[in-house]
Amino acid sequence: MFAELGSSVSKEVAFRDSWVLLGAKGVLDKTPFEQLIKNSKSSNKYEGWPEAVELEGCVPQRTLEVE
Repeated sequence: MFAELGSSVSKEVAFRDSWVLLGAKGVLDKTPFEQLIKNSKSSNKYEGWPEAVELEGCVPQRTLEVE
């Protein structure tokens, strides 16, 4: 389901990971609006949790439809 929206990492999301996806139905390739930060005891910023994910950029109002 998430792959249809342009995700390339949704199958890698695990317990307490931070993940954000801005996708759209009909995306021809992977979306550039996706980020994943893995849960890791050695690098977590908050007690047992990775830092928050932030995305910036211009979001297109339309996507090309797949025929």
